[in-house]
Amino acid sequence: VARLGNNHVIYPTFSNETFEELIRRQLQKLSERFETLSGVPLRFTQAVEKLIYKEGVFPSQGTRPLFTTIDSLAGIRLGNWQLQILQLDQSCRAVEVQLNNHQLQVQFLDGQGKVLAELFHRLHLPLRKARQPKRDDKQALVAVHEAGHAVLSCALLGELPLKVVS
Repeated sequence: VARLGNNHVIYPTFSNETFEELIRRQLQKLSERFETLSGVPLRFTQAVEKLIYKEGVFPSQGTRPLFTTIDSLAGIRLGNWQLQILQLDQSCRAVEVQLNNHQLQVQFLDGQGKVLAELFHRLHLPLRKARQPKRDDKQALVAVHEAGHAVLSCALLGELPLKVVS
């Protein structure tokens, strides 16, 4: 349920699979752009995809937090990765982005998969902290408010939701 002024818009949320597919597609777009500009393929591991899902998926808020998370974790760093390729004396044939001890580890590989150079990026994950339960009065008030949305939905649609998430 979203509110635009006094109008309530009721819409279904995306499934987990849809969000996972969106992540794969967005990373593929970044990879294609990177390869077009640098001539070197860029790969993201599944651990990075899982981190993006965990940090960026808020079903009730649609895709905006997801796209923001992808951009802040990878999109804004593409230029740095391209510069690193230019600085290598050896020939870089691939770049792989992994998760290592809560950091992004970017490896620049030669044709045989040997690591030519590595970059590490500290991760700023504000949503992880925001998702921690607060168990305070404000949280209780927000929960009651959000429950009102569910009651309104039931009354207007004459249907019970399968799940309510706040």
